[in-house]
Amino acid sequence: MALIHGYARENIIQRQQQYKAQYDKLRPDPRYAINDRVLIRRHGLQNKLEPKFSITPQHIIRAQHPVYVVRDETTHAETQVHINDIRPIYIQNLIAHKTSL
Repeated sequence: MALIHGYARENIIQRQQQYKAQYDKLRPDPRYAINDRVLIRRHGLQNKLEPKFSITPQHIIRAQHPVYVVRDETTHAETQVHINDIRPIYIQNLIAHKTSL
């Protein structure tokens, strides 16, 4: 019985490594630079209609991938955030867009 348990354990470990390698092939690994504007995920939402990400933009002030320190634009509060909780902001220059129309 101990021999069968040993084989099963080896098989499980080998399969886990294969699954991880396959998952990592398709997983994006974004990196952010200092002064990039981002939104951060809000945890502990009270209801499903609340926004999932911060309303005000945040600036990255320190980067140690995969953990970043961000500063809120309005309150200037600093927060340490994991990369999984960060989304980039793509802001288009609306004034230039309106004049070209």
